[in-house]
Amino acid sequence: MCKFPVNADIMGTEEARVWQTGDAMNEAMQRDTVEPLWAAIRSHLEAVKHQRYEALVNYPRPIAGCDEVYQQVSDDRDEIARELRRLEDACRIASIDAVDEFLESSTCIDDEAAEKLKAGYRP
Repeated sequence: MCKFPVNADIMGTEEARVWQTGDAMNEAMQRDTVEPLWAAIRSHLEAVKHQRYEALVNYPRPIAGCDEVYQQVSDDRDEIARELRRLEDACRIASIDAVDEFLESSTCIDDEAAEKLKAGYRP
């Protein structure tokens, strides 16, 4: 959305007020559109988190030579926690472009899941 400064001296007070009200309405509509998308992404990441935490909880006690696998499972758990924090920051932006950017850059959402999530908001 293009943003132009609203100047009551140039436009007139009433026209400037209407312009600002329109911007606020557009922002509210976009926020209402993307909030369910962010919620769907959060739900997907929470499911991934649950799977990764379960893998760590159910991992057998360390066996000589298997520490690398345990470390990877532990790193996966840490990665999803970072991704959920990144999601919280991204959710503050109420735009479809921000949703697309998050899905494309996510290390915890595979291409198939990203396409399913995108299908929820693409015409």
